[in-house]
Amino acid sequence: MINAKVKRNYKVITTIFFALVLSNVLVIKQGVEVTWQIYYLLEAAFILFIILTNLFSNRGWVIIRVKNSLSIIPILMFFIWGYGIVRGLINGNYIGYIIKNNAGILIYIFFYVLINADIKMINISKLLEDFSSLIIIITFIGFVIINYAPLHMISKYLEIPILNCIQIGSAIGKYQPVLHYGRDLIYICYGCTLWDFLDGKGIVNKNLFKLLFVIFVVFVVMKSGGAELAIIMNTIFIVLSFVGKKMDRKNLLLIFSSLLIGITYFIYKNINPFLSIFSKADAGNSVRYNQIDYCIKNMTFLGKGFGVDFSDIGRKYMIEISYIDLLYKIGVFAIIVFVIHLITVFKAFIYMKTNHNRYAVIPICSMSFLYTSLGNNGLFHNNNVLINVIVLYYLLGIIRIKNQKNSC
Repeated sequence: MINAKVKRNYKVITTIFFALVLSNVLVIKQGVEVTWQIYYLLEAAFILFIILTNLFSNRGWVIIRVKNSLSIIPILMFFIWGYGIVRGLINGNYIGYIIKNNAGILIYIFFYVLINADIKMINISKLLEDFSSLIIIITFIGFVIINYAPLHMISKYLEIPILNCIQIGSAIGKYQPVLHYGRDLIYICYGCTLWDFLDGKGIVNKNLFKLLFVIFVVFVVMKSGGAELAIIMNTIFIVLSFVGKKMDRKNLLLIFSSLLIGITYFIYKNINPFLSIFSKADAGNSVRYNQIDYCIKNMTFLGKGFGVDFSDIGRKYMIEISYIDLLYKIGVFAIIVFVIHLITVFKAFIYMKTNHNRYAVIPICSMSFLYTSLGNNGLFHNNNVLINVIVLYYLLGIIRIKNQKNSC
């Protein structure tokens, strides 16, 4: 039997490893290739640590047996990965690209491994919320330094581990946008704060200022169409979860007044904020539309496999639109992935509406990588796959939320 001290240390170490893997805090600005190698090495070490700990502590290895369709999602994803590999080999794609392409799918093994990490004992909800807040703060600090500090300070700043976990975008007007490597986690903080705001009393309170700050970071600091869409969609889902439930009338009045004023302004100015996210006038979007046109013209029913060459349009083995990229590579089987994610989002919304708890927003907000994947090849980024696994844990009841009133 494992004694109490060893068990406590095991949980602490497991939590630390899990935190490092999830938050990307080990990112050091050395180049993309080195960065992803660090990610996968850390995740492999984490899996090995849990397996060895269970073996040496004589704990039984738990295999999940859940009578729920969600529990087979990782298996289906492994099938998708295997099919993409086989199609790539059949079509003679470069082996190096085949292996690297969508390798993040393998992180779905965490679905089974984390059960043996005693995940139920980790306060994962608070951990996710804290990381979300940390990423928002790091992003804002990076934005201020990159755009307003002297050049010698910027160079020194980019040498600081953790704080330099950012990507610097091309200049837009007078400033450069900044994005964090773990940016798809920021919507958890936004969701928790929005829930607190809707559930609280009064209009002007600390939650309102937090909401405005996160919105500022997304729309000004990050300046990302996918991030903006994620904020819009999460707002809609969370507000809808309150429909028919008790909500302060002042907050309802504020929401509908803001919508009315916003719609009136956009009509007056002839602005379509939703379509502007996908506007061809945007330099990045024009490149994406060229990629879409190329894929549509060369699409096949069974796909061309992982690692397919995109040199004709100036890419290696991936394009920026995850969904088109997947359709191009695995053909009709991409529908399986799309259906899986649609079902997961639907279940996450029902989960939030049923539990009506500030932490119940985490699954729906965590799936925000689906929106950002419209303009980036991040659908199977290792961090997003891990987030998806966590969402499945919530929906299957493996992670239980507590009725806490902490805000981010």
